[in-house]
Amino acid sequence: DRSAAWAARISVSRSGATAPARIAWSRSAMETPRSPTTKNRSGSPPGPHRATVVFSHFSVFCWKRSHHCSASRCRSAGSVADKPGMAKSGLLPVVSIYSTFLQRAIDQVVHDVAILNLPVIFGIDRGGLVEDGETHQGVFDIAFMRSIPNMRLFAPKDATELRNMLYTLVTEPTGPAAVRFPRDKAIDSDEYKPFARMELAQWEEIQAGEEVCILAYGAMVEHCQNALPELKRAGINPMLINARSCKPLDNPMLERLFSNPNLKLVTAEEGCFAGGFGAAVLEWSAQLRAKQPSRKQPEIACIAIPDNFVEHGARQILLDLNGLSSSKITEFITQLVRG
Repeated sequence: DRSAAWAARISVSRSGATAPARIAWSRSAMETPRSPTTKNRSGSPPGPHRATVVFSHFSVFCWKRSHHCSASRCRSAGSVADKPGMAKSGLLPVVSIYSTFLQRAIDQVVHDVAILNLPVIFGIDRGGLVEDGETHQGVFDIAFMRSIPNMRLFAPKDATELRNMLYTLVTEPTGPAAVRFPRDKAIDSDEYKPFARMELAQWEEIQAGEEVCILAYGAMVEHCQNALPELKRAGINPMLINARSCKPLDNPMLERLFSNPNLKLVTAEEGCFAGGFGAAVLEWSAQLRAKQPSRKQPEIACIAIPDNFVEHGARQILLDLNGLSSSKITEFITQLVRG
């Protein structure tokens, strides 16, 4: 929820004033905005509902800016259904919704938002593994959102990038877009930097390297960075790319990487194998092969969540069990390179 709190701070406009009146925030799993000092019937402060962020900065923001916010509680489909009307009337809806709840609103996303190419921004909370059981694992959103025409899909590596992504989308609205973030600590959240526009579809080279290149999507950037020291001790010096845009892909960066057929490419994502970020890179490779059948290409391997439902458990344990922890990433890449 610290990530959601940082997402809420995007409401500050370029001049530093309060949110422009045309921005409408919505939280699908939140109680009606109220003062954090409000007491319940027993006289004690209200306890947090399991699917609320009443005491987060986002809730405080909604209470102070109630004319900018609507609380949909757990009406997953309903939290999206009214946003096209808002967008058509000149508002800029920003929907903060759990990945698993967004699954229930897929009809509204496709038929009411994407077909009309309306500027609705989705903040996909709990994108990835969570501690709330099988029904709440946010592992499918990359796949089903990537398949929707007109939809753009991004995932930041830290809180600063999350804020700048949302700032760019809010100040330059051009059709539907989604930004996913995990239920985890907000990296670099204590360092408040000025808002800055960014090239959303341009990937970032975090570390130069050779022999192998890791394309890490969203929260996997941190885990891949943590794997670098151990890989270095094993004599492997990989290039690390912050592949923050899943749709569209960074075509110039991929062209550059594919110019070296001896390179080994490893995609890493906190989502399912089928239809995910790794699948997007493989599809890009297949299209290139169709155009240039004689051209040699790098070997591609994908790190993602296996084709199983993920059970309840602590997030760090689940990451390890599904091959997404730093140690498991190290083992995977070492085996790939050394055989």
